[in-house]
Amino acid sequence: MKYKLLATTGLLVVALQSSIAPAQAQTTAAAAVQADPTVGGSSIADIIVTAQRRSESVQKSSLAISVLQSAALKDAGVSQLRDLMAATSGVIIGQGGPTTQVYIRGIGDAGSTPNTNPSVATYIDGVYVARANSIDGNFFDIQRVEILKGPQGTLYGRNSAGGALNILSNVPRLDKVEAALNFEGGNYKEINVDGMINMPLGEKAALRGAFQVVSRDGYSSQGFDDDHKQSGRLTLLVKPSSDVSLRVTGGYTHVGGTGPGYDLNINNFPTAISSQLAQLSGAGLPAGGVTVPTDPRISVTDPRAFNVFWGVERLSYGQRNGGPGEVGPFNGVTSPPWCVPVVGANTASVNGVVTPLPFQNPGLCNALFNGRALPSPPGGLVTTWDPSRWQAYAHQDNRYWNLSAELTANLGFANLTILPAYRSTQMDYSTYPVALFDNGGRSPETSKSGSLEVRLSKDTKLVNLVIGGYVFKEKQDQYSGSDTGELQSGYLFNTYNPTHIRTNNFAFFGQGTWHLSDQLRLITGLRYSHETKRNYGQNISVFPSTDFLAGQPCFNSSTTDCVTDAWNGRITFNAVNWKAGIEYDLSPTSMLYATGATGFKAGGLNTRSINYPTDVTPIPFKPEKLTAFELGSRNRFLGGRLQVNIEAFYWLYKDHQESVSYANPAGKFLSATLNAGSAKVYGADVDIVARATSADTLRFNAEYNHSRYTKFTYLSTGNIQGVDTGCAVTPSGTGQSVDCSGFPLSRAPLWTGSGSWTHSFQFGGGSHIDATLSGQYSSKYYLSNFFNNQVLAPSNFVGNFTANYIPANGRWSFGAFVRNFTDEVVYTGAFAIRGLNHGIQAVNVGAPRTYGVRGGLKF
Repeated sequence: MKYKLLATTGLLVVALQSSIAPAQAQTTAAAAVQADPTVGGSSIADIIVTAQRRSESVQKSSLAISVLQSAALKDAGVSQLRDLMAATSGVIIGQGGPTTQVYIRGIGDAGSTPNTNPSVATYIDGVYVARANSIDGNFFDIQRVEILKGPQGTLYGRNSAGGALNILSNVPRLDKVEAALNFEGGNYKEINVDGMINMPLGEKAALRGAFQVVSRDGYSSQGFDDDHKQSGRLTLLVKPSSDVSLRVTGGYTHVGGTGPGYDLNINNFPTAISSQLAQLSGAGLPAGGVTVPTDPRISVTDPRAFNVFWGVERLSYGQRNGGPGEVGPFNGVTSPPWCVPVVGANTASVNGVVTPLPFQNPGLCNALFNGRALPSPPGGLVTTWDPSRWQAYAHQDNRYWNLSAELTANLGFANLTILPAYRSTQMDYSTYPVALFDNGGRSPETSKSGSLEVRLSKDTKLVNLVIGGYVFKEKQDQYSGSDTGELQSGYLFNTYNPTHIRTNNFAFFGQGTWHLSDQLRLITGLRYSHETKRNYGQNISVFPSTDFLAGQPCFNSSTTDCVTDAWNGRITFNAVNWKAGIEYDLSPTSMLYATGATGFKAGGLNTRSINYPTDVTPIPFKPEKLTAFELGSRNRFLGGRLQVNIEAFYWLYKDHQESVSYANPAGKFLSATLNAGSAKVYGADVDIVARATSADTLRFNAEYNHSRYTKFTYLSTGNIQGVDTGCAVTPSGTGQSVDCSGFPLSRAPLWTGSGSWTHSFQFGGGSHIDATLSGQYSSKYYLSNFFNNQVLAPSNFVGNFTANYIPANGRWSFGAFVRNFTDEVVYTGAFAIRGLNHGIQAVNVGAPRTYGVRGGLKF
């Protein structure tokens, strides 16, 4: 089918050209009119991008790219990275603990710790940002966001297998003093204020300062999914001559509040969990006095969610202990682990002193099922989960600093660009309490990175050429863990993990567009990358913890801090990426192109040893690779009033990194990032823009994205097929072989699309109201690699409306907005709560219906 799709797309493009080209070629004057985006005020304006390290029109580029300009970002309410989903299709952005997860056409990373790498590279003003979450607080006073789809291995290098996001801020102006102040207020107590001031400093220098302050309550219950941040940016531009320019930028962002939300997944809950367990037990949750909430934004820390968790745990007990689908007890417990306080049997030993573990019972579980007392398990282990305790614990206090410079100089034989940069990230957080991501209450997680890129470029009649070198270094330190003493998966955790990661990367690259004739161009590109990673650290259990019980690794430890795992290792790898392509102009306003390119995501080391203490080598994983082939066409018709861009793509995905189980030599199953699979992705994208009249602009985009794992297998244990996972599960040694081959990539809808209509209502004197009605559609998609009903997000349609009044002088504006007026529930990520019940998932949920007003002043 993929070959038919590519052939059909090519024939469609040629047919369009054949039918319209004669009319275009009638006169050179007509061609000139089409090429001029300003003629008659009714043509489509060109969008200029710098994605290929030079300025060019999107219509003259063979990149698979979406561009969001400043006005579109404001209309969509983009103030943090996750908001970009509302402004473009084919992109899904979730949150895993402190890590922002960006997916393009199903290529992304579900990792939630610093030892993993993103699959989509993020850049601010040309500077690579290693930790994508630190981009929050940069969506103000910007020109545009460029979203590149597919591998960008030659010009961008590491961690760009799925694509790249470029955020470009406004550059200081030498020619005028100007200032602006913008305000937005809405429901959920939203206040969003940003502004800028531009000051020339004589004739050869200028200073531009900008800021943003955001305050908004959370979308999820108990205050999660809020937005509280303060950001500032200061940029100095010095231009001593037309041949030399220096830009220096410094920025700071503080992100506070409660943090991202992880909610009870009510999607498919009755069919995936309740009815199944009702069949096993003869009664459902309501019969036990537990009501499943209907609000999709009930946090997992909410008591209503806890009632569901424990109710399902009780109903599933028969299944876990020799019932249908599973053999043997769950975690070795042969009677229900309910909440009767038993302390005496929970004895541990530290340095020869036998001490009862101070487990406390908050009474939550005893309140279930009309307050019926439930039997205590052997050994007396009891739960201490207390929602109010979690709620008081959750927070984020993250600080991001950056400093960069860009020096450009015309050397005569070539143009020189030097781009040094430094970024510092400090994150103090506690989020997703059911499987806690936390700094352990000890020291903030930090990342300090430096980079230097040097490029030479030259545009001639023969070639547009860029060559360069790149160096990147990052130092990461984290102390993730939990010091709250909570029972998870049958164990009382009180741990922290001091982890230290060091990354060094250098690369050499070059790319050229060769002009073989006035109409025909050849693209060639190559990049060599060399990377070294070191990872060393420990897993430390702190008393009280069930690791100190008899038979456990810390029993009779000499100290209350007991090392249960340690790792220390280094990995080095090289990557060679290439790009090749051809572009052919059918007319001054129509182009055909075909390209092939590769990209990679860095490999690394897990924060686990292969077999402590006999082998402290960290569990390694290789880089993942993507090879992409694309065929497309860019076209302007009807005097520049109709734009039709078509793209077909075929991607080969190899050594996909995924968090799965790892069986160490001792037969213990650990969670680790491994190279678990390979996949194929193919489809097509159609993008249409039409200026129906001088007052009306219509936009339409549709993308078909067919993805399938050709291989995805790993070893695990304790899975029930159809409940824990939709993948095939077969016995293998002491565990199970899980085979997910044939499933689509997670967060890769088969169909996505968007459309909008903008109308300008003109009034006397030149004032006007610009109104835009828009919508986005996505078919259903899996949220994670469990591939069961619990992680199958339903299709959704999100509608938006904005209207803005602008007077004739353009000095101020006032408007109103409704975003997601359909109040659609959009799921962006899922995370298994394995400590409670097979198949129960926490989910990220997008913003509900929001509305408000906004205004702006220009000075």
